[in-house]
Amino acid sequence: AEMAGANGIQYYPKMLVAVPFTPVTGRRILWKQRMYESYTEQEVADMHRAVAMFLRKTAERSNISSVHINFMTEEEATNIGGNL
Repeated sequence: AEMAGANGIQYYPKMLVAVPFTPVTGRRILWKQRMYESYTEQEVADMHRAVAMFLRKTAERSNISSVHINFMTEEEATNIGGNL
């Protein structure tokens, strides 16, 4: 945060997705298990991207500097890609 401020980059406020918060990798975009069983991998990926776009637009509209998702799964990170 100090380095960002020293370089004229807004760091706060930021949005944090950490549900549940624990420093262990796990799903952070939460749905019931049957969702993962009922949809194809591509459909799940599309839903992850939709959530990411929602978070990004919410941050932009609320003048929030950034969105952080702590300890997400590799699948979530891959699906979200560059959307945040």
